[in-house]
Amino acid sequence: MTHYDYLENYLRTHFIYSKQTIKAYRSDLRQMKKCCVEWSEKSLRLYFDQLIQQYKPATAMRRYHALMALGNELVRAKRLKENPMKQVRPIVHQHVQQREYHPLEETIQTIRQIDHSTYRLFFELISQTGLRFMEARLLSIEDIQFEELTLLVRHGKGRRLRTVVDVK
Repeated sequence: MTHYDYLENYLRTHFIYSKQTIKAYRSDLRQMKKCCVEWSEKSLRLYFDQLIQQYKPATAMRRYHALMALGNELVRAKRLKENPMKQVRPIVHQHVQQREYHPLEETIQTIRQIDHSTYRLFFELISQTGLRFMEARLLSIEDIQFEELTLLVRHGKGRRLRTVVDVK
């Protein structure tokens, strides 16, 4: 069984990642296999040199992190002694746009001008609690503990369960 076959089977049978992550990792593996990349430092360096030339920095870095995680799995399964991705450091320059800073009070005032009450409540919830969009979207009334002023986030990133405290 090749490393590719092992990882494909691993992604099919182990559900430690979200469906979107598994889909992306499988795509990365197919691309890597198509380019005849081996799990060696030299081969991976060449592969990332090509990636940096062909793709946006964010795509190259996402692939880098995906292959780092998959390489760690090969080490954990004792298929490799060491993850060759640890020696690959893609230098990716990404222009970060300067964002305007808006104080929370100004943000709340803007949100309170939204006419639709459901949308207004939704955006106020996100701004006050720091919830991700999908976390807030998937909340139900049972997730609100009114006495303790807390929210139970059942659908957090990575399927994590957490509590947001002091919700006012």
